[in-house]
Amino acid sequence: MFWPLIKDSLPLKALLLLLFGLSIAWQGWTAFSIILLSIAVEGILAHYQQSNTTEWTACNDILALLSIGDDGSLRVGMEKTANLPSVLVELQQDHRYGYLRITLNTNGPLHYRFPLEQLEPLQHWFNSELPDIQIKHQLQN
Repeated sequence: MFWPLIKDSLPLKALLLLLFGLSIAWQGWTAFSIILLSIAVEGILAHYQQSNTTEWTACNDILALLSIGDDGSLRVGMEKTANLPSVLVELQQDHRYGYLRITLNTNGPLHYRFPLEQLEPLQHWFNSELPDIQIKHQLQN
């Protein structure tokens, strides 16, 4: 809860260090351990929440982001991979947008939101350019 405020603020870090020093002088190591444990739990929860929050990057032309290089590598935006069998592709849709979640490497998935009318051409592109890649579909009929 407080971790996003603390991690970017030097005065709050200094105040927290002063609090640690005062708690050690006043109560000994028990109070320090409790404070340290609560901060550790707070940091772990903040990291977990950040890693499980999906932010979709808006894209007006999803097909402009995709390309196959001369060496056979798949490029999505600025990311690329040469190991095509390890690529994971998931397509989703709602009533207004299509969603592409694609994992190219160990850095985690890329999330793109695009106009729904581009969904069918995107599926056709994957089927024609990369027929060996398995696509998970969560599409509405």
